[in-house]
Amino acid sequence: MLYTISKADDSAQDLLENLELQTKDAVLLWQDGVNLTLKNLPLLKDMPALFALKQDVLARGLLPYYQQLAPKIKLIDLDELVSLTEIYHPQFAF
Repeated sequence: MLYTISKADDSAQDLLENLELQTKDAVLLWQDGVNLTLKNLPLLKDMPALFALKQDVLARGLLPYYQQLAPKIKLIDLDELVSLTEIYHPQFAF
């Protein structure tokens, strides 16, 4: 399953805390969801496959933060996002 998270509010944090990910699951942070790393990096670091949309990271000025503190999060472009949707299904958007 592909979990796409586009929010960085308390409900998104609750979702992260309660996700029971399998090794075949992935999480994609995009839109405002890329801000989740600022408060929730410990929750994110143990996820099996974690991605963030690079253009959203760049738009929010978070690239240095992602490169230094969140190197496990793979930054992807839109073409790679399409590939993710082909690999991981179904999709759960939040």
